[in-house]
Amino acid sequence: MKLLGSIKEYGWIGFSYRLIEKMQGAFNRDEITYSNENVELKYVDIVHKPLISIVVPVYNTPKVFLIEMIESVLNQTYDNLQLCILNGGSTSDEVHTIISKYELKDSRITYSKQECNEGIAKNTNKAIRLAKGDYVALLDHDDLLTSDALMECVKVINESNPDVIYSDEDKVTSDGKKFLQPHHKPNWSPDTLRSYNYICHFLVMRRTVLEKVNLFREGVDGSQDYDLILRLSNVTQSIEHIPKILYHWRISASSTAGNSLNKKYTFDAGRKALENYFEDLDTNVSVSKGAFPGSYSIEYNNLWINSNVTIIAIGEWEDEETINKYYKELKESIQWTNYSLFIINKGRLLSDFKKTHEIKNLKIINTKNYIRQIDLLAKEVKDEFIFIVDSNVKILNKNWINIMLSHANNDETVIIGPKLITKRKIYSFGIALTKNKILDFHKNKHRRFFGYFGRARISQNVSAVSPKLIMFRKSFFDSVDGFDLKYEGLISIIDFCVKASKANKYIKLIPFELGEMKYYDKIQNREFPEIDLKVFFEKHSSFLMEDDPFFSIKKIKF
Repeated sequence: MKLLGSIKEYGWIGFSYRLIEKMQGAFNRDEITYSNENVELKYVDIVHKPLISIVVPVYNTPKVFLIEMIESVLNQTYDNLQLCILNGGSTSDEVHTIISKYELKDSRITYSKQECNEGIAKNTNKAIRLAKGDYVALLDHDDLLTSDALMECVKVINESNPDVIYSDEDKVTSDGKKFLQPHHKPNWSPDTLRSYNYICHFLVMRRTVLEKVNLFREGVDGSQDYDLILRLSNVTQSIEHIPKILYHWRISASSTAGNSLNKKYTFDAGRKALENYFEDLDTNVSVSKGAFPGSYSIEYNNLWINSNVTIIAIGEWEDEETINKYYKELKESIQWTNYSLFIINKGRLLSDFKKTHEIKNLKIINTKNYIRQIDLLAKEVKDEFIFIVDSNVKILNKNWINIMLSHANNDETVIIGPKLITKRKIYSFGIALTKNKILDFHKNKHRRFFGYFGRARISQNVSAVSPKLIMFRKSFFDSVDGFDLKYEGLISIIDFCVKASKANKYIKLIPFELGEMKYYDKIQNREFPEIDLKVFFEKHSSFLMEDDPFFSIKKIKF
């Protein structure tokens, strides 16, 4: 049944590639081991020690799961906690008996029992109302916390005082002996969240902020956590990610951890949660099923439908024939009405090309330095949106400008890049940045693969996108004084992406195959000269981290 369900959800083609991807051992989905030896019991720099209330609605929880869940909370290395358990009308007396015994032994437990089950949202809200802490943490009745989960959260609270905290997680088998499929999540990524609930567990919230959104909303049972996180993001951007596994999600016969198809109604509930979220934002969108169960595709109403845009094409042409061929090909790929086109040629001087064309919106520029000329043009033009297209990119969708523009639906998103392919493989779909590495993390993967937790098939936030096909906002470009002209090549656009991150703006990757490389180089980042790489890493040594904040290349095995 599980096999048939998967085929139905993914389709035969999607299921086949998903199976091949798993058989190849793509990404780190293997069993992991834990040791208590490295768990820090105390942090000497902790001054503020808030009460954290962990809320758990329970219903007919199996005895072993219930005991292990309670023990995982009571055995925390941070002890200023409250465990709030709401028994939602369990038909098993054993559940009440077990909790009552723990309540008598430990004063940190607050327990309430009701006669009937009122659904997960109502039950959780009642559990929250038992909470007295400054922060409220969510824990499912059959899952587990690592012993340092709360200590890690308190450390972050002391460092940056966020409103919302989430951590990495993995899955634990029903017997509690094996830990599988670690999910190393990105730092706060609003566009990734709109594609699916990547945050999931472990979620800790300032109680006043939780109350501001009126706790859980009824009517979205199955995706009530997703709905809550989306609404929280409407009232605060003070959201911190702890890049450490603090939560073990139980795999059991009926859980979505074991098989997401066990609760198919959650997919519809998730879509409803997204629709409610955009309605709250007064944003007109269409939400549909994504590339895999639990993911969503959002079609935005293009706010810029009548805007004039600037297109800058760059390449090296040595004769009139080749540049004429390229111009015709590019022009045929553009359905957008209002645009100005600049062609920057790094080859020999071609002065006669424009004379043979009656073109009002075309300008040919010969230069030895792409970046300097792009920077000059971007500062001169008046259009808010500027596109850069490498001549090695064949446009695959004539609606590419509209697609990219439609995703510029807020002022915080200042750079957008699509998926670039080469025949059956991905050429570029998101770039990770560390102190010593620039990595195209999906390069050379099959274009139909789903990637680590589906990341190859969703819209998301990343550290950088390929400079081969990119769109950016002129207003942001002007605010950071354009590109850094110390570089000799297109790494200046990667540097521009870092400027966006430093300004707390977002770079958005969209999963549309809009470009195909005509000539394909399998070697990573050959286009970045060593001299430019040296300048880049020295310049950003104090900003770049040991690992990428959006794609943990040090923890994920490729």
